[in-house]
Amino acid sequence: MPDTPRLRRKLVCQVIAVFGVCCLVANATVPSGWHLAGSTPADYEAGVDMHALYNDHSSAYLRAENPASEGFGMLMQDFRADQP
Repeated sequence: MPDTPRLRRKLVCQVIAVFGVCCLVANATVPSGWHLAGSTPADYEAGVDMHALYNDHSSAYLRAENPASEGFGMLMQDFRADQP
């Protein structure tokens, strides 16, 4: 298949659409300011681990609820680069 700018734009739009849908999946245990995403985010649980500290701050965890999942999950956040 030829690599044209039109095909690349279409692929980028599809990737953005899939990413957007994945980010809409909400999980009540996700730490504030974070998002559960990925190809199968419903197969994962996220939360705050008050016992695993880093610089006196709790850490987050991501755990598979379905070990046989065909996809992946990720815990992410987004922010503006110009914010201090």
